[in-house]
Amino acid sequence: MTDSNQIVVMKFGGTSVASLERWQTIAAQAKVKLDRGEVPFLVCSAVSGISNFLEEMIGSFLQVDLDQKFKEFKTIHERFGCRYKRRA
Repeated sequence: MTDSNQIVVMKFGGTSVASLERWQTIAAQAKVKLDRGEVPFLVCSAVSGISNFLEEMIGSFLQVDLDQKFKEFKTIHERFGCRYKRRA
């Protein structure tokens, strides 16, 4: 048993936040912390593919079509969001 109201930071990103099933796992892990009397503080970094995308964009900044790259960036996030709208 831990101290009541102890804050526990739980950081997730990449493939660990890439699907509804993974978010359900995160929720279950957070519930375990709550059941122990801890206070989970969830931190979500970039979804799968975004970090690599940004590195590629920075690495070839002067050689890419920025409008096209921003469309790709938007598409990745829209696809991520649409996966969950359909299941809600």
